Formats: sequence, structure tokens, C-alpha cells
Amino acid sequence: GCDIPHIEQVVQFMVPASLSIWMQRAGRAGRRFLIAARAILLVQPSVFKEVKPKDPTPNDNITFQKSVETALRTWIETEDCRRDVADEYFDNGTYSPN
Repeated sequence: GCDIPHIEQVVQFMVPASLSIWMQRAGRAGRRFLIAARAILLVQPSVFKEVKPKDPTPNDNITFQKSVETALRTWIETEDCRRDVADEYFDNGTYSPN
């Protein structure tokens, strides 16, 4: 484990195996309350490159050159709040800032 409290930035090159691994690595930044930290995931282009089947049918699912866990792909591609994606994945319920 990494128990360094003053890490300000984590940069992950290439997609990890799962959303939980990414959250663990990203969570290493900003463990001190007063630090404004950030975590950056550099996603390789193969994650987005579609592979066409040799004999396509209407029922074919989209496949990509790089296989990525569904939850992590959802987290990467969402245009909505990523916290909501993570909360659903970890079964944390919904966030409501009231």
C-alpha cells in the first residue's frame, strides 16, 4: 500500500483491469483534507476502437480492440456524473446534495 498523505496528483497510464482498481489508485491522491488533488486516467485509443465482425449480423454487440470491464467503460464514457457511476458500482446508493 501507499500511505503517503501529501500526494497531490495520481496519473494512471493505460486502463487498469477494473473500476475498483482505478478507484483504489485514484484514492491515493488527496488524503490530506487541505490538499486539492486530482487523479488522471490516460486511456489508450484501443479502448475506443471498434472491431467489425467478419460476418456481421444485426444482433452483433459492439466489440472493441481493448477489452475493458463494463463498469470501467461506463465510468470512462459517461457524460453524466462519474460519482453516480461509481456509487452504483459499489452499491453506495445515490448522492443527493440537499
